[in-house]
Amino acid sequence: MRPDAGGDSDGVIYGGSSEPLADGQSFPKSPRVGERTNNMKEKRFFPEKGLLMLSGAAFLLLIVPAWVSGFVWCGVAAVLLCAAVWRLPVSRQRVRALLSNPVHMALSLAFNGALAVNFYHNWVDSQKMQRVAGALGMENGLFVPLCAAFFAIAAAPAAGCVISYYISAGQEDYRRTKAETLRSGETGIPMGKALLILFAVFVVGISAILRANFYYMDDSPRAALGYKQWDYFSRYLSTALATLVHGGDYLADAAPLPQILAMLIMAVSGILMGYIVYERTTFSGWELAVLSILGLNPYFLGCVSFRFDAPYMALSVLAAVVPLLCRNRNTAAYVLASGLGILAVCTSYQAAAGIFPMLVVALALRMWNRGESIREVWLFCLKSAAGYALGLIFFKLIIMIPADTSYVGNALPPAGELIPHFLKNLRSYYALVLSDFKPFWLIAAVLAVIAFCVRVVLDSRRKTVPAIAMTAAALVLMGLMCFGLYPALAATVFAPRAMYGFGVLLTVFGMTAAEGKKRFSLKIPAVVLSWIFFVFAFTYGNALSVQKDYTDFRTQLVISDLQEMEAFQSDTPVTVQLSGSIGNAPVLRNMPQNYQMLNRLIPGTFGGGDDLTQYGFYCYYGMRNVVWNPDVDLREMDLPVVEDNMYHTIRGEGSCAVSYTHLTLPTNSLV
Repeated sequence: MRPDAGGDSDGVIYGGSSEPLADGQSFPKSPRVGERTNNMKEKRFFPEKGLLMLSGAAFLLLIVPAWVSGFVWCGVAAVLLCAAVWRLPVSRQRVRALLSNPVHMALSLAFNGALAVNFYHNWVDSQKMQRVAGALGMENGLFVPLCAAFFAIAAAPAAGCVISYYISAGQEDYRRTKAETLRSGETGIPMGKALLILFAVFVVGISAILRANFYYMDDSPRAALGYKQWDYFSRYLSTALATLVHGGDYLADAAPLPQILAMLIMAVSGILMGYIVYERTTFSGWELAVLSILGLNPYFLGCVSFRFDAPYMALSVLAAVVPLLCRNRNTAAYVLASGLGILAVCTSYQAAAGIFPMLVVALALRMWNRGESIREVWLFCLKSAAGYALGLIFFKLIIMIPADTSYVGNALPPAGELIPHFLKNLRSYYALVLSDFKPFWLIAAVLAVIAFCVRVVLDSRRKTVPAIAMTAAALVLMGLMCFGLYPALAATVFAPRAMYGFGVLLTVFGMTAAEGKKRFSLKIPAVVLSWIFFVFAFTYGNALSVQKDYTDFRTQLVISDLQEMEAFQSDTPVTVQLSGSIGNAPVLRNMPQNYQMLNRLIPGTFGGGDDLTQYGFYCYYGMRNVVWNPDVDLREMDLPVVEDNMYHTIRGEGSCAVSYTHLTLPTNSLV
């Protein structure tokens, strides 16, 4: 290699040449030690690095919420980031190449623009920001948007470099893996076609849910009011991306687009899982069938039922899978990718926090089984753990705002109670799995686990006894991890939508059992399980449709009786309060004998005591003189019965000035 005479500061010192010099040329003089040190300093720092330092700091300011602790730790992170960029052994040509891709920079600006909307909502009411604006002689309503726009633009180079680097790394890895697949003679369905097939299966599978047109839980108030409010649970990525998906800050109902987008994200996640686990770019029909478990398992059906939340719940799965594409890169790149992935999980939907470590255990088991050294396996696990910890620590110190509600909180129990508390909640989660699954489902799931174990042991290059022991250890670890951090929370949630990590665990078992073209009998349990879930998706969607019709019927009966009352004939406001619940539709009441899963998936739709079951009644029928006042409890008043029939009882009295109506809905629950 000829010494570089161009003077381009690329951060590399050439020490000599193995090529003969041309006539008339001589070797350049070796610089003195002091000159060499100064040259290295000049080569290490160049304007592009300074730009990345400032841009990274701007990105941190863009994502930090308006609370003191997070802002302080943001400053610490900014210092560490600048130190890392300063020592980054990258040439200015490489930085310029990363910054020169217009598509990647456009993605960066779009993403930062969505984060800028978050920044505005976080800081517009901040008293500190108001004082700064006042000191500058500006109105806070103008100063905060200007700051948001400035940080979004300033953060574009840093975000663009990261996006460009990892996209380029992914393309390089794909080309290498594709070449290896061709050399090995593996045949099957290419990744692109496999993605389309899996996406089509997912969309067909949820078609009954889409046809039901069901407002699932908080879909009803979101559609009525257009709010986001995921920030309370630190789901800032969901809030930001919702701005892009819905084309604005107000969330208008765009269903079924978000649900279809969720299925596309899950299809991408499934194909990438196959690409990572199998390390090839083609798949068999058996493998694709098993991958359908990922998006059609009953627990994720609870996620895709949401008309607004579904894409970001699906994104949490993708964010947990994508970092593993970089597992063969250098340590810094993989740890950073893992940290960013876990940060994306925690800011989209934290229930997926166990998916990444679960996949790491599965991959580590495969590495050990094919004969790789213990050192290599442990190094992979340690790098993965470092990235996981990096993402969680950053989220905890800078992003996460403490939340404590009757629904769920993010606080942990005391350190001495953490392990017993975790195991207690874990037992509760698995008890729910046992009650949710029909006996036939449980048999298929258990057989899939057995097929996984048999396949791992038979394909292992290790001795039988150590292979069995390592497989058992991996099973225990993945079983502990599949529900993420939720079992450790002091106040956790046991809803089906929080348990889709178990569906990912079943997918991992099925992928191993269905791998390749050998051992046909081991593929059957997982394929049967995928068919069971595919059929159940239609059953569940049809049940939602029946429940929607029943809810509309009962609501219209109530409104019809109310409008006959004298108090509702004038324009005088009437306080109406709901009590009880209509429960589930009569046709569904016998189904939980066979489908306890339905009992937990179908939410309350019309009743009192829960805001989510009342929005439809108060906001969707245009009752001009009906007032919703949660501050009074009409059940404490001995109101006379005005209407009593087989469906409801109405009590009420009052003058023309004030009228109180108390509606009682007999509970027809499944329990």
